[in-house]
Amino acid sequence: MRRRIQVMQESWNYLIILDACRYDVFAQSWNRYFPTGRLECVESVGTATIEWRDQSFRGRYPDVVYISANPYINSRKPVLDFYGPDHFHSIVDVWATAWDTIAGTVYPDKVVQAALCALRDFPDKRLIVHFLQPHAPYISQAGVLPGFPPPNLDNETVLTGIPNADGETPRQRKWFRRLCPIATPFLPAPGRWYIAQWLGMPPRTPMDCIRRRLGKHGLRQAYQANLDAVLKEVFRLVEYLPGRIVVSSDHGERLGEWGNYCHSPASSSRYLRQIPWLVIDHKSESRPIPKDLPDMSNPPSPDSITAEDQARIDERLRDLGYLE
Repeated sequence: MRRRIQVMQESWNYLIILDACRYDVFAQSWNRYFPTGRLECVESVGTATIEWRDQSFRGRYPDVVYISANPYINSRKPVLDFYGPDHFHSIVDVWATAWDTIAGTVYPDKVVQAALCALRDFPDKRLIVHFLQPHAPYISQAGVLPGFPPPNLDNETVLTGIPNADGETPRQRKWFRRLCPIATPFLPAPGRWYIAQWLGMPPRTPMDCIRRRLGKHGLRQAYQANLDAVLKEVFRLVEYLPGRIVVSSDHGERLGEWGNYCHSPASSSRYLRQIPWLVIDHKSESRPIPKDLPDMSNPPSPDSITAEDQARIDERLRDLGYLE
């Protein structure tokens, strides 16, 4: 039986999280980038970031700096009863400062840059580095297929996953609301994607869009390309990190098995439960940190959070599929 991982009970100096990275795809890819390491298939404590976060970080960790491309863990406001500064020494909000409006995500090289800044500024701390890839959207399709749109600060309540020129009619929305609670238990996950497609509505998310346009095979190729892109940057980051490095994930991903896609909380799917646990003991001398890195700004206090900050956080969470 695979062991369930509690990340804060494990031994590491640097924990690298690849969002929505399933074990089987990682197992076929990792040794193209890392000459050494011990890979184990383990079980995550959650099948969505919110579950993994709440189960993993229950205490206060003053020796940890969190570099976050995912706004579920941020320094600016509580998100679903979790306030990052209550748990970590510091949080670097890469999701807020480096979001690419064309790709609709944070490119992995920006996360590496933020991690190196943290390594420079907090030499006595452990780091958790949370990349968004291989989670959708797929950067190989940037500019070809739509990614997540930038925040709509003029309207904080009506937010869509993908902008669509034709929009949705009131009749479509009415039937969508009626059918979802009735039909979704009998459809592959997420059932609302299939209902929207049947009603002639636009895709709900970038992953739904690529599923419709390129099919399961094309989606899997794009997922693999996302994983390759982030592993190249993780390899670059590892060269600067002394000590024990762990590369893992918060949860896996469904990539079309029996018509099921995406991820959801409280799932028993092995594709969502099984994640990699790659241990790299970096015993050789690490590379010196580049001297031309930008200064890392201090995170704002809760009193300084603006309506724009909150809108951006909520929009990112909706973009990633965590809020309706």
